[in-house]
Amino acid sequence: MNAKKYSQKIIVVYGERCYLDPDNPFRDIDQIIREHGAGISRIQARSCIDMLASAEERERISEGRKIY
Repeated sequence: MNAKKYSQKIIVVYGERCYLDPDNPFRDIDQIIREHGAGISRIQARSCIDMLASAEERERISEGRKIY
């Protein structure tokens, strides 16, 4: 992992649904983090959109329309 060249503590900004390994679709971002050991944390969100607005905020902004 290239980021470990720069810091032993890493924050991953990926939602749980934001990464797909085309060679192994069952290997998710959390599996990759576990493979690379300690010192890595992921922001706990389902998708990248969830990092920006809560479900309630998205509903209010979208006015009931499906936007994602």
